[in-house]
Amino acid sequence: MTKAERCFDVLIVGGGPAGAAAAIALARRGAEVLLVERRAFPRSKVCGGCLGPRAIACLNQLDIDPLLLAGAARLDRVRIAVRQARAELPLPAGVAVDRAALDMELLGTARAAGAEIWTEARAWVDGVVDDGRRVRVEHRAKLLTVAAGLVLLATGLPPTSAMGPGVRVGLSQTRRALGSSGPAEGEVQMVAGTGGYLGMVRYADGRLNVAASIRAASLRGARPGELVDELLSETGMPALSWREGWKGTPPLRTWSPVEFEDRVLPIGDAAGFWEPFTGEGIGWSLEAGIGVASVALEFGEDWDRRRAAAWLRAQRARTRRLQRRSRTVAALSSHPRMAGLVLTVVRRLPATGRWLVPATPARPAGGKGPASAQGAA
Repeated sequence: MTKAERCFDVLIVGGGPAGAAAAIALARRGAEVLLVERRAFPRSKVCGGCLGPRAIACLNQLDIDPLLLAGAARLDRVRIAVRQARAELPLPAGVAVDRAALDMELLGTARAAGAEIWTEARAWVDGVVDDGRRVRVEHRAKLLTVAAGLVLLATGLPPTSAMGPGVRVGLSQTRRALGSSGPAEGEVQMVAGTGGYLGMVRYADGRLNVAASIRAASLRGARPGELVDELLSETGMPALSWREGWKGTPPLRTWSPVEFEDRVLPIGDAAGFWEPFTGEGIGWSLEAGIGVASVALEFGEDWDRRRAAAWLRAQRARTRRLQRRSRTVAALSSHPRMAGLVLTVVRRLPATGRWLVPATPARPAGGKGPASAQGAA
């Protein structure tokens, strides 16, 4: 058996919001933490760049003020357009952030808390060893073997080329927009049509961020920029005419992993994914990372497969409850006629539209409840 060259309490694979939040929370609890991220940072990411109340509450818990990030802008309203229907709603709290800046701040905070961060590194979870799990890590042209009491997989969505009816891909781009294109600072614009939906926010430095979810089949005969402009055209909004520079994702699909391994816990999108139409994905991921810190050290020191499986089931059930509203809104976006009727009612009776926007979380991330290991047996 290969001897481990380094040992850690927890090894985290993935440096996105879930992994970085877990690293911060665990390091502050005194854990020896290694975070392995395969990409170099800062990195661009297909993302809407919107933080809702849940994400803001989690960042505050991590002692990060999102408004201090470069380009960050406060959001206080959302305008929704479906064909010719319109509605404007207030946001209880919101911040537009450059995702690259947010990710860098999270990793920097994790490093300052005492976590060890290896970027441009690849990890392969290997066999079970005494009181831990062995992981092979390729870093700086060296292949190392490390051991950890617990491995957290914050690797995001698994790569897939799966296609089918209704499958979408994500597209995004940020650039300086000339003229009157896009929303004013402080506003989120959401547009839904027959080909998908998109969201737009403007950063404090004037750049416009556009993120879209487009039917994958549509990309076979058109360029991304053309499809974005088609969505805008359906609602009578001016085209962007951004023909180049789009970044995309593999096909987005709802999924839940079925495999469960000893001393390995998935968190964030790796534990199950639903396309976050309402812009709450970062909040869900941050909360998952903070929440797992309350049980990670316990499971690493005294692994109990039954209790760990029960904890993971509870997390997935809680995440599904959090996503109910997003699922409902996403379903409406796929039926423009019905969505138009809903917006007509909301415009006439604004109070009926409160369920369309993210609400402030009822309890802090990592508190007692489903995010805690208590009673998970």
